[in-house]
Amino acid sequence: MGVRRWLLSGLFLSLCCALAQADVYRWKDASGRIIYGDNPPEGSKGAPLDLPPLTISDGLKAPEAQQSQAEKTTPTPAEPEQKKDVKYESFEVTAPQKDEALRANDGTISISLKLEPDLQSGHSVILYIDGKQVADGTELNYSIPNLDRGTHTMFAVIKNSEDDILINTEVTTFHVLRAKKKRKLKTTEDETSSK
Repeated sequence: MGVRRWLLSGLFLSLCCALAQADVYRWKDASGRIIYGDNPPEGSKGAPLDLPPLTISDGLKAPEAQQSQAEKTTPTPAEPEQKKDVKYESFEVTAPQKDEALRANDGTISISLKLEPDLQSGHSVILYIDGKQVADGTELNYSIPNLDRGTHTMFAVIKNSEDDILINTEVTTFHVLRAKKKRKLKTTEDETSSK
């Protein structure tokens, strides 16, 4: 069985090579076996063969594959269309405004966003201050507590359920003003009483 397989493989390869390069010859070797090749050995009577054109067809498929192919071609009941992501027209920070100074002694500020059209189901708002995520949800108004005094930057993005960013706001810079703790000044009375 193994010899037959090797002979058939050899025959196939030699036929392919012959088609690609030149004529195919047939001859018998010393033991009487028929040999195919593109160069017959010297001293043998190799006759060129007239081969039919090569025919290529699809291979046979397993019954399961044929069945699945049939299922693919059979119309199925209409499936509900998946909702495509809505294209948002605008997304902006309305408060705080650019370079606005906010008095917040406890460090709590209010952030307001404006989105057109409205936020779609499955989408979420992610809010960043100074490059760090500080809030997420489906609201357009947030209260952020305990911000340090000084200059901050913020922006927001809208993400879909696959975590793709659909739109973002421009970066807004704002300033938080907080009262310093007053230090008690020592008076001359305090100094004399401590002695």
